Amino acid sequence: MKEKVKNAFLEVNWLKILHYILLFIFLFYINFSLINFSLLREQISNLPNQFVTLNIFNVIAYIISILGVAIYLSNYIKKRFFVELISGYVIYSLVSYFLVVTRNLNNDGFIWWHFFKNDFLQYSFLPTIILIVGLATLIFHISNRLQLKEKIDGFLVEFDYYPAISIGLIASLALNDNLFLDMMSEKVADFIEKGNYIDYLLNVAGSVAITLILSCLLVYFVLNSYTPLKENRPNYAIVVVLSFFLALVFNYLFQYGIKSDGAVLDRYIFPSATLFQIVVIALFNLLLYMMVNHVLRTTTFIIILGIIITVANSIKFSMRNEPLLFSDLSWIKEIRLVISYIDVTLIFYSLIGLAITVVVFYIFRNQLLRGVITKNWKARLATIVGILALFSYVFAVFLQQEDGDIAENIPVLSKLNNYENIEWMGQGTVARERSLTFVWLKQITSKTMDKPEGYSQEAIKNIVEKYTEEAQTINATRSNDISDQTVIYVLSESFSDPTRISNVNLTTDPIPVIRSVKESTTSGLMKSDGYGGGTANMEFETLTGLPMYNLSASVSTLYTDVVPQMTYFPSISDFYSSEDKYVIHLGDATTYSRKEVYRELGFDTFIAASNGTEDATHLEHYGVYPSDASTYQTVLDNIDPNKNQFFSVITYQNHAPWNLDEESEVGGSGEGFSPGENYYMDNYAKLLYQTDQATQEWLQELSQIDQKITVVFYGDHLPGFYPQDSFADNLAGQYQTDYFIWSNYPTEVLSYPLVNSSDFPAELLAVTNSKVSPYYALLTEVLNNASVDKEELTDEQEEIANDLKLVEYDMVSGKGYLKAYEDFFKVSN
Repeated sequence: MKEKVKNAFLEVNWLKILHYILLFIFLFYINFSLINFSLLREQISNLPNQFVTLNIFNVIAYIISILGVAIYLSNYIKKRFFVELISGYVIYSLVSYFLVVTRNLNNDGFIWWHFFKNDFLQYSFLPTIILIVGLATLIFHISNRLQLKEKIDGFLVEFDYYPAISIGLIASLALNDNLFLDMMSEKVADFIEKGNYIDYLLNVAGSVAITLILSCLLVYFVLNSYTPLKENRPNYAIVVVLSFFLALVFNYLFQYGIKSDGAVLDRYIFPSATLFQIVVIALFNLLLYMMVNHVLRTTTFIIILGIIITVANSIKFSMRNEPLLFSDLSWIKEIRLVISYIDVTLIFYSLIGLAITVVVFYIFRNQLLRGVITKNWKARLATIVGILALFSYVFAVFLQQEDGDIAENIPVLSKLNNYENIEWMGQGTVARERSLTFVWLKQITSKTMDKPEGYSQEAIKNIVEKYTEEAQTINATRSNDISDQTVIYVLSESFSDPTRISNVNLTTDPIPVIRSVKESTTSGLMKSDGYGGGTANMEFETLTGLPMYNLSASVSTLYTDVVPQMTYFPSISDFYSSEDKYVIHLGDATTYSRKEVYRELGFDTFIAASNGTEDATHLEHYGVYPSDASTYQTVLDNIDPNKNQFFSVITYQNHAPWNLDEESEVGGSGEGFSPGENYYMDNYAKLLYQTDQATQEWLQELSQIDQKITVVFYGDHLPGFYPQDSFADNLAGQYQTDYFIWSNYPTEVLSYPLVNSSDFPAELLAVTNSKVSPYYALLTEVLNNASVDKEELTDEQEEIANDLKLVEYDMVSGKGYLKAYEDFFKVSN
């Protein structure tokens, strides 16, 4: 055994390896020096002596390294070297510029054809290349004249792979690219400002070394793919190049589908976002290539999958201002319904694109890159295991996140995840600024809700006791039971007063009746957790009283992501018997798993256009969908004056798209809106007017019924057609809709100008002077002391907010201790 090891050691060409190491050191110091010059030149006069000394060292290291690379190159001044170098420079410039365009998708001021203004030609490293080539040429001629050629040949006798020089020089273009320099500048800015020399040195040196190695590997694969591609035979290098090429393309397409003009925190995309997504997609592609081991089949599959994701992502964002999420896979079983929302033209072109891909594959399946990629199963296995191990590591890092942050000093990941908290802005913004694949990763690895500090069985017991006493105190001042009247929750699709949008011009007020109703009732603004979407989430919150703001930002749809794992599912409708509980939605009852959710909540009757327990009979359309008047008439048909009932009503009329072919005096437009946005704005105003008129007639009908009735009316979210700059002067306005609580009998008008959707159960009980259970006593305390209208909370208010967190966690992700306290959800007699 020892003899075998010894022989293997002796067989290694150590001199050749030393040449490669020496060449790498030269290339490292060239790049290290240039990058340091760029990072420090503007502040050199104000820096500590250590940084000044570093710059002096850089000058010396740069000169020696330039000379060293030139000596290696002097033996290889050939046409092929220049062809490789020029080709590499052109290809790199195209790729780099494509990345610049991608990173500016959200920048409406970026004009892609202004090539020179946008640094299309990356010339930072060109002077160094020219200097190296010039010195190499000079050394070649001088060595010939002075008869030193044999000595140089003797020194380089074991160095027989001249492409290593062109690989190193082309790779160095990436390190001196403005994209990399900007990233490095941001990364070490704090070290420079604080004069932290050691951390600065370690960060720059580490980044340069790692990036140089990875760039050299990628260039190596590119160069080694040329000959096999020309000979039409597959090899490992070709699929590596294809993996990254397809990653570049789909990175652009994924982000294009969710682009929005405007910066977030003065950025059009966050640090490392583009790099992260490209690497993730490329490694996924390479994994598929190694598993299938066939170029054309795998490429076809990747393209088809990429097209499907691109189209689905774009469609969802256009309709709901939210990217495609893993939880959306649940919609596959309702594909017909999804297709009914989509423009037929888009479906047609998508199918043509997929058909062309399949036809091209069929034609070239036996002609282009036939055969397996590699017969070396060890190389395939090593690649598969390596990629899976890397993915597993990334998953492990994110599974250990605390308060949304992961460990520091992890390349790419820490900067991408921990830089600024924008989760509160919604999944659309996060995907746009941090990449679509980042949102997917966060959704897969994030908990539904982080465990609140102090969560325990004892803590839940103390909360039960505390709010049992609070309920007794509240009930001493209240005389009614909510179950002694009929309650109607009306979720009015996309309803929001457009006069609050500063750049919108309306021909007339589209909601004069509802505005008047708001003035005479308990009313105000409701904070929505979505823009252009999130209907089911508002529905969940208004019924349960559980706010979404306590949950993980990765949660997309509460009905599908949260409800299935809840240990207890409370609802304001629990005060009513199953036979007296109705859901009315003139769409498909199965969307967002509504049918299953309401069945779990004990609703016997679900009236819907399809898949309900009863079919709707009033389905007159106004615009694309059944009118609000039809929805209201369905409610009237099912009200029994001799019973106390609960209705959960979800309207459909004002859902996207806002297509309407009708002339009317009511209309509107927006300053800076596109023609399509103005078309929607004009139609939306008309739709709102119809909602307003139908609501007036409906409330008049309810007033005539000899039964106490209370209506909780609210808009679930704003329509998603407003351009981002519409909210420039009021960012909060993007997430504020209108609400009112109306009764057909006299009630006290309370002042709640801004509430969360989860506040409605407690507010309803307060307006109707109804008694509360300990649970609703807690929600009442939240409504009065710790809701979204409070900018800063006192210690006492923080305690109330934390009590709700503990209760919500127990039901959503905890041990379910509350199940032992059934009276917590009941009104005591």
